[in-house]
Amino acid sequence: MSDVLPLQFIKGVGARRAEVLAKEGLTTPSDVLLFVPRGYIDRSAVPSIAALQESMRVPDLWVGSADILTRVISEVAFVATVVSVREQTLGRGRKVLKASISDGSGTVASLMFWSYTEYYKRTLKVGDSYVVSGRPDYDSKWNQLTFHHPELEHIDEAQQEEFRSGIILPNYRLTQGMRNAGITIRLLRNIVAEVLERTLPDIVDPLPAYLIKKFSFVEKALAFRLLHFPSSLSDVDAGRKRMKFEELFFFELMLATRHAKRREKRSGPVFAPRSARARALVDQLPFELTAAQRRVIHEIVQDMSGGVPMNRLLQGDVG
Repeated sequence: MSDVLPLQFIKGVGARRAEVLAKEGLTTPSDVLLFVPRGYIDRSAVPSIAALQESMRVPDLWVGSADILTRVISEVAFVATVVSVREQTLGRGRKVLKASISDGSGTVASLMFWSYTEYYKRTLKVGDSYVVSGRPDYDSKWNQLTFHHPELEHIDEAQQEEFRSGIILPNYRLTQGMRNAGITIRLLRNIVAEVLERTLPDIVDPLPAYLIKKFSFVEKALAFRLLHFPSSLSDVDAGRKRMKFEELFFFELMLATRHAKRREKRSGPVFAPRSARARALVDQLPFELTAAQRRVIHEIVQDMSGGVPMNRLLQGDVG
C-alpha cells in the first residue's frame, strides 16, 4: 500500500486539518483505510422514533430491580428534523441545551447537550435534518426517548434521497478536536473515498492465494471497499472476516517467528532426563499423580534435556 500521498493534499484537508488528523493517529493513507467505520446507517435496519420508543416500553427488555430499571440497547442511527431548540439554566448557572426532533412517525425525541452548548446552539437549526447516532435512554414515567450528546451529521435533501433509496452510510468516530477543525462525518467519507480510489490499485495482497481460496475470502483491496462503502451488511461481514483473519494470521506468524529465533540463537543448560531425587520426591507424595500431571512432567523433562530455552506456562486448576 502506498503511503507517499500526504493527507494534507486530499481535497478538503489542508495543513491544519492534517495536523488534527495526525493527533488522532491518521497520518498516512494506510491509517485512513484502517480507520474503519464504528457503525453503519442502514435505512432498512433503522427503526422510526415511534417504533424505537415502543420497543423500549416492552417490560422484558429491561434489567435491574423494581426501583432501578435499565434498558439495554445498542446505538442506533436515523434521520430526523429539528422541531425546536431551547436552552435551560439549571442550578448554579449550569446550562443545558435541549432539542426536539421528529422523523414523521408521529413521535418526537429529545437531544440533550450538557457541554459545548454554544457550539450546538449554533449548529442545530430548526427545520434542518440530521443523521442522529447514539444510545437512547427511555423515561417510562414521561414516555420520553432521549439521546445525550449524540453524534450529529447535517444531511441535505440530496443526501436524504440517497438515504431513502437504501444507500448504506458509514458512520465514523469523531473527536471534539476533529469537530473544532471542521472535520465532519461527510468530510471523512470524502477523504476515505479519495484515498480508496488513489491507493486500492496499488495494494498487494499479503495473504497467499491458496488461503484466500480455501476460506473464500475477498481480496484485501475489496475488503477495504466493503468495509467503508458497503452495498449491504453482508458486505461488511465479508470485509470484517477477511481483515480479522489477516490480523490474527500475522500475529500468530510473529509469535512463531520469535519462538523459532529464540531456539536458534540461544542455548540453555542440559539437565539429565532422570533424577534419583526427583524420583524420591514423587514416591514420597501423599497422593497419586494424575495422568495429565504425569504427561506435563514428562513434557517439561523433555524440554529441560533438549538444551534450548523453555517457554512454558504451567497452570493447575483446583476442582
